[in-house]
Amino acid sequence: MSRLGLAGRLILFIALVMLLVQSMALVAYLVDRHRNFPGSHLTPGADQIEATVALFDGATPAERQLLLRALSGSDLRLRYETEPPEIPPHTEIPMPRLTEKLAGYSRVLADRNVQLSAPGYSPVQWLPGLQAVVSPARIRVSVDLSDGSWLAMQRRQSPGLTLGGMPLGMISAPLATLLAAVAMIVVWWETRPLRRMAQAVKTFGRDLVPHEVPMPRAPDLKSLVVAFNDMQNRIACADRNRNDMLAALSHDVRTPLTRLTLRLRKLEPDLQAAAARDIGQIERVADAAFQLTQSELPGLIDVFDLREMLQALAAEADLVFVDKGPDVPALGYGNRQLLERAVANLIDNALKYGSRARVILIPGTESLTVAVEDDGPGIPAADRDRVLQPFQRGEVARTDTISGNGLGLALAGRIISRHGGQLELGSSPAGGLRAAFSLDAGRPCQEEEKAEECGSKCWSPCASKDPSG
Repeated sequence: MSRLGLAGRLILFIALVMLLVQSMALVAYLVDRHRNFPGSHLTPGADQIEATVALFDGATPAERQLLLRALSGSDLRLRYETEPPEIPPHTEIPMPRLTEKLAGYSRVLADRNVQLSAPGYSPVQWLPGLQAVVSPARIRVSVDLSDGSWLAMQRRQSPGLTLGGMPLGMISAPLATLLAAVAMIVVWWETRPLRRMAQAVKTFGRDLVPHEVPMPRAPDLKSLVVAFNDMQNRIACADRNRNDMLAALSHDVRTPLTRLTLRLRKLEPDLQAAAARDIGQIERVADAAFQLTQSELPGLIDVFDLREMLQALAAEADLVFVDKGPDVPALGYGNRQLLERAVANLIDNALKYGSRARVILIPGTESLTVAVEDDGPGIPAADRDRVLQPFQRGEVARTDTISGNGLGLALAGRIISRHGGQLELGSSPAGGLRAAFSLDAGRPCQEEEKAEECGSKCWSPCASKDPSG
């Protein structure tokens, strides 16, 4: 149910309501029929045939003529014959299967010779039979009597369709359910462009690389897809221009800073040291801005062992590494260099404000959770969203002597966001900061799987949910 779209849910809901109402009406009809006619068959046609055969079997020849006149009317045609009836070729078609079912359905007819035929001839043998089942008035039933004569019965055609003698309206709900199923298949087929577009939006939001959506045939959807493809191209172009501008700015600012450093040598030592610190701060900000820009450029196509990467980073910083699931695979999918930079920024931030820190890995079948905890002063809940923005620092960082440019957490958050996760800041058990994020768990393709069938999801969650359905 959760995989159905809005139109599919509405169609299914209406069909289920119709099925419930019709089922209640059918149950009421059957209960009333059983109460008034105990022991009768489900369909009235078999009861009428049994009763008519029993009347004619126990009647004399004179009484049979009276029965013919009494029972033949506007809705029933009876014919009394002394010889077995013949089925004219090319005008009627025998129905042996239905004959066997009728003989097995009725105990009265089980020991008699019964012939069923339907008028009309078709090279498709099952077509007249199907028409006869839908409209029993097309069926001619011939039964032999005890004296060797034959009684032929056929209902006259009446307005409306029946199925086994019952009005077709009694089974309209199952037919409506079948039509609803067909409608849902059609709706699912026609909304494929929307699912493709949803997948393209998800992918484009990660790497800002346009993914052209194929053109549908529906005019209204075609205009939507054209607008979406054009929007992708324009956003990608604007993003490239922004990255080019920031990269050029970060590069070009180094030239005047280098000339300014050479000129500062003529100043007094105290002024020269202070100016050098300011220039170093400007260079660090320019480098961080360049790194922030570069985080949007690499592709997310690496497959790597996330556990090994975290162990190496923790060992390099002389931190404790805690693995909550050492027996669970921890395959990462994306860009290893970017994720290393993100975790390294979290570790640097933890060591900058705390005396102890640890790196935690919580692997799972659906997702991998990474956390860096420290025992520093932490960040107040009101400031946690703000410090994830570029060039924003916490109150402790602004009032303390600790150097920084306010881009470490922002860069880590942007890299994690590109990988489909979200950096969340909280409180650690030691009272400091807990920076954690979760990524989709990857798994390698099985040997029998084809890479083109799974695409990139062979290493990200090939077994997890897919929004396109």
